[in-house]
Amino acid sequence: MKKKRGAKSDLYAEVNQSACDKLLDSVKYPFTVLEKREDFPGCPNLVVAEVGAFHRYTKKEMQILLSDAVEKEKNRTLIDDQVYSFGGSIIEQTKRVLDAANGPKPVGVTYEGPETKELEAIIEGGITELYHTLGDWGIYGWCSYLRVILEKRPQIYLASPRIDLKNVIVNVTATGELWAKYPWYNCYQWCLKWKKVIKCDRIASATASLDIKADAHVNCQASGALVSLQAVFDSLRLNYPVLDKIPLEGFANKELQDKLVYVYDASQLVESVPVLRSRFTVDSISLPPNPNGISVGVVVRQV
Repeated sequence: MKKKRGAKSDLYAEVNQSACDKLLDSVKYPFTVLEKREDFPGCPNLVVAEVGAFHRYTKKEMQILLSDAVEKEKNRTLIDDQVYSFGGSIIEQTKRVLDAANGPKPVGVTYEGPETKELEAIIEGGITELYHTLGDWGIYGWCSYLRVILEKRPQIYLASPRIDLKNVIVNVTATGELWAKYPWYNCYQWCLKWKKVIKCDRIASATASLDIKADAHVNCQASGALVSLQAVFDSLRLNYPVLDKIPLEGFANKELQDKLVYVYDASQLVESVPVLRSRFTVDSISLPPNPNGISVGVVVRQV
C-alpha cells in the first residue's frame, strides 16, 4: 500500500507488471479464449439480432455472389457450388410453374398463379439475376460457431485504464452460414393452382480454421470495490468466403462481455488499516492513467 496520492483519493494502490507476468505464466498454452455456438434466429428475427452477429448482403454483393457461383472456374469453392445448387432449384421450380401455365389441363381445371411474363423473366435472367427478378429477396451471412485459441503466451504490458494488444497470434475456427429469404411457388391443386410463399433457408455453409493476427485491447473497470479486466477484440476477420463479410469481433465480444478477470479488491485495502477497519467502507474507486501498471484510487466513507 502506498500513501495517499492526489486530492481525490484517500488511499492509493497499484497492480504491477509482475502480477500480470505471474498470471500469464500460470496459464497452459494453447489456451481456449472462447468457444460459442449460436443458431440463426430466422430471417424475420434479424431485426433484433445483436449487432456484429451477421452481415446483410447488399444488392451489389448479392450480384457478385450469384455471378461467382455461375461463372467462376478457377479457385472454385464449396460455397460457390452450394449457391449454384440453390439458385438452380429456383429456376427449375419456376420452369415447372411455367409448364403448368402453358401445358394441357384437365377438364374443368384452370391455371391460377403468377403471370407467364413474370415467370419467363425469372427463367431468362437465370441464377445471376435472381436478386433482381425475384423481388422480395435477401441474403445474410451468419456465424454459427466460433472458437478462439491463444497459441502461445502473449506479451501484455499493464496500463490503465486501457491495455492495447497488437498482433496477438490466435487460431480461429469459425462456421459461416449463408441464409436466404426468397419467394417460392407452391402448388396446392393438380399443380395448376400456385401460390407464392416467402421461405427462409440455409443455402450454404463452410468451416475454416486459420492462424491469424488479431488486434484487441483490455479495459480496466471498477464496480463496487472490485477492479476487473475485460478483453475486447478490435478486429477479428477471416479471409475466407462468407466469413470475410462477418464482423467476428462482434460475435466474440458478445461472449466475452461477461467474462471478467478480477485483479484487485479495494475493500481489502481498507481492511489492512486497523484504524479504518471497523468504521469505514469503500465509497468509490477511480482508475488514474498509468502507462506502467494499474492504478487504483480509493475514496472511503465513514459508516
